[in-house]
Amino acid sequence: RAFVARAYTHKSGQADRLDMGYCYRQNPETIVQCAQFILGPFGSDSDLRRWGLQRAERGGKNAKRRAVVAVARRLAVLLISLRRTGAVYEPLRLAAHIAA
Repeated sequence: RAFVARAYTHKSGQADRLDMGYCYRQNPETIVQCAQFILGPFGSDSDLRRWGLQRAERGGKNAKRRAVVAVARRLAVLLISLRRTGAVYEPLRLAAHIAA
């Protein structure tokens, strides 16, 4: 499944802008489903997955749900920043920096 951030034009005619809140409000189910897959048993190892699993381990009755929403928000920000900069996604970016 994929989530694509949408570009939109302001009424004033300014250049297209990307807004995380706008994108999240347009397809909240899709981005949450992606986050659930990332945190599920079939999700590949990545910094985002490790971060989300740490959030889920903090305990509490709704820790997993909160972790899914947190990963969804972070995923939306990540996708928008990748689209804006044109950078290539590195799943284990933090692990590479720590090892170096």
